[in-house]
Amino acid sequence: MNIPLCVLIVEDLEDDALLIVRELRRGGYDPTFERVDTPESFSDALTGQPWDVIIADYAMPCFSGLDALRMLQETELDLPFILVSGTIGEEVAVEAMRTGAHDYVMKDNLARLVPAVRRELREAEVRLAHRRAEERLRLLSSATEQSTEGIAVVDLEGNILFTNRAFAAMHGYAPGKLIGKHLSIFHTPEQMPSVEKANRQIRETGEFSGEIWHVRRDGTIFLTLMHNSLLRDEAGNQIGMIGTIRDITERKRAEQALRTRERFLECLSGVAQQLLSVIDLPKALPQVLRSLGETAAVSRVHLFENHLGSEGELTASLRYEWCAPGIEPQVDSPNLQNYPYADGGLARWVETLARGGVITRSVTDFPASERPALEAQGIRSILIIPLFVSGNWYGFISFDVCDLPREWQQVEIDLLRTAASAISNVIEREQAIRREQALARAAATLTSTLDLDQVLDHILEQVSRVVPNDAANVMLIEDDRAHIVRWRGYERFGVEEFVSSAFLHVPEAPNLQQMWKSQEPLVIPDTAAYPGWVDIPVQRWLRSYAAYCRLPWLDGYTGAEVAALLRGRAHHRARPGARFSQRG
Repeated sequence: MNIPLCVLIVEDLEDDALLIVRELRRGGYDPTFERVDTPESFSDALTGQPWDVIIADYAMPCFSGLDALRMLQETELDLPFILVSGTIGEEVAVEAMRTGAHDYVMKDNLARLVPAVRRELREAEVRLAHRRAEERLRLLSSATEQSTEGIAVVDLEGNILFTNRAFAAMHGYAPGKLIGKHLSIFHTPEQMPSVEKANRQIRETGEFSGEIWHVRRDGTIFLTLMHNSLLRDEAGNQIGMIGTIRDITERKRAEQALRTRERFLECLSGVAQQLLSVIDLPKALPQVLRSLGETAAVSRVHLFENHLGSEGELTASLRYEWCAPGIEPQVDSPNLQNYPYADGGLARWVETLARGGVITRSVTDFPASERPALEAQGIRSILIIPLFVSGNWYGFISFDVCDLPREWQQVEIDLLRTAASAISNVIEREQAIRREQALARAAATLTSTLDLDQVLDHILEQVSRVVPNDAANVMLIEDDRAHIVRWRGYERFGVEEFVSSAFLHVPEAPNLQQMWKSQEPLVIPDTAAYPGWVDIPVQRWLRSYAAYCRLPWLDGYTGAEVAALLRGRAHHRARPGARFSQRG
């Protein structure tokens, strides 16, 4: 069966064209042909239909084979081009071949035409296959380079033969800088056992899919999802491995955050139930701290309460503790009682926590002045969350990690802040209950005795329960003179003699005059900032002041002042707007 062949013949003589067609038919082809002899007709024919081969006469009156060759070369067509001539010399033929003709045949030896056509058709197929392979390679290369997944090829020894840009960038390298390096540069010694295990699986089964940790050039590590498979040559021999990797750090972080949130929400639900039903707060808080500590997977949880030290400095004392198994408790450590913030190197904590901020980092990242207090407890990293009770900074909860540095997730911080807020509310509720109970006891005592000294002592005792203070007194005001008739705490400051004998002229004491005229509680958060405060040496230790006038229990007296004198810093001063509850 003859082979179909589309032939474009460039020939001015029809008989010569028919001779070419006859020779092709004799050689086993079934030619479909068109004869042209001008540049215009040749150009139209090139674009009119696809051709398998062009056979052109070298010399014609108005057009030549070389002219046709140049026109063909101006297109993107790759067609076998064979010159035929009756007069072409060897030098001319060689020049034509250099110009781009694939072969030439003499008209008096057309027997060479069919072999030449067969050969050029085969070579054209080879060139076409090569172009298609190159195009596929370009597409593959483009897809590889544009891929957001890292792609690498290594030999069987693990030496890198190829990486795409994504793979190089993922590891912190410039493209092309990795060729010849060993894949071990992408893994820490701790990661290599899992890498070697994956490579053994590839050799045994032909592929591996799984999660593998990698290390960047700067030493940071990241988790990848890898798929690796064997490369084989045409004979089926193993020659290397190709792998794709995807950085799944963010995906894992999101999944972990979701799991963490669910775990913490479940914990917070249980904590809320515990706190809502609490009867004995000192017994309930350790259980709450345990729930939070186990959920947060920390070594230790501490609850510290702020108070003033003997010199009026702000200090913190450990009140409650939970420890994970194997972690040394600190609750009995004297170093965590009356710990001075400023002198202990933690002045920054006061500034941050008092305004509601949290502190979280690895201990090695703390300022040098803060590290000793933490390192003494074996802490590697810590999260500190402030507690606020009745709007005042009460203290803080710390979550200690003793085994390794830890980067806290924001979802963990947010949910633990929620827990801290719930604990603060319960402490506030407990304090309110204690105040009510104290006032009830005071009322009961006042109605059950006529002994004034006993009444006054009980008033001072209950005031100290309601308003934490360093010293308190009951002052009687008769006409415009005031004097202290009962007190406690002043002996600490060496002013007991002054207190027992001092008389004050009310018009000369702005604080007493203001309270006496308004008949409202008086709160002075900062005595240094109070206009008209009488600055005398014996009371320079006094930092803040609160008082209530005309206690109804003291019938028969013109008036009485119950004063809670507080010493300390601004965040621990008496609060404006405070009220002393009273019962008749």
